Amino acid sequence: MLIDTNSHINDEKLVDTLDDILNNLSAGRVRGVICPSCSLSGCASSLKVAQNGRVWAALGIHPENCAEFDKAAYDWLDNALSNDKVVAVGEIGLDYHYGTHDRDLQHKVLSLQLDLAIKHDLPVVFHMRDAWDDCLKILKEYRGKIKRGVIHCFDGNSDIARQIIDLGYYISVTGLITYPKNDSVRESIKIIPHDRLMVEPDAPYLAPQKYRGKTNRPEYVTEVADMVASLWELDSNTTDEILTQNAKKFYGIKEKNIE
Repeated sequence: MLIDTNSHINDEKLVDTLDDILNNLSAGRVRGVICPSCSLSGCASSLKVAQNGRVWAALGIHPENCAEFDKAAYDWLDNALSNDKVVAVGEIGLDYHYGTHDRDLQHKVLSLQLDLAIKHDLPVVFHMRDAWDDCLKILKEYRGKIKRGVIHCFDGNSDIARQIIDLGYYISVTGLITYPKNDSVRESIKIIPHDRLMVEPDAPYLAPQKYRGKTNRPEYVTEVADMVASLWELDSNTTDEILTQNAKKFYGIKEKNIE
């Protein structure tokens, strides 16, 4: 079985199929989901879907929404992070894809949320896009300060992966590794230690090649895991077990029904 470590099952694109997704978690190959947040309203809806016994929430304000992070948002997060179903702070980070006009604000909001992660002793889910130089500087600065950290939706190369791993962080990969032109990401997986990798579909976006063009779903993470198995030259059962144990360790999941 697998744990989907990053799916926005609270997204409006999945609202009509949410019941089906949740029902499948008790029978399919994917038995648990981490539902991350990107906005304050997203944090509230993540907590709501995490009422399901096989779903956990990660709370945080995405860099694209950093303008909404004010004192009230900080106080709300500070309180909500104490919820038993919250297993991480995220997605938080830096995103320069649309320019760097708000870079200072992104850095400030990231820093404040990292402080909350330290205060609540929670791991961190990092969103880093088109910002590798600044990303690595921040990872170095917070090395040993936060409980654990993962770069989600990794799209870098082997050199970047090696630097992230050397700093003590985890890497999580998506359906991007199934796209024909993404050889550099696939090559990076080969040098990542088996105990430092996790998988995610990042639903409802980035559907793997087999389902490309469709709305992504948590169960499609099996395509990602199977690609990892191929790159590691292991069978799928062994790979699933490794990836599941990594997710349980990173997020502190102890439930026996996730087997």
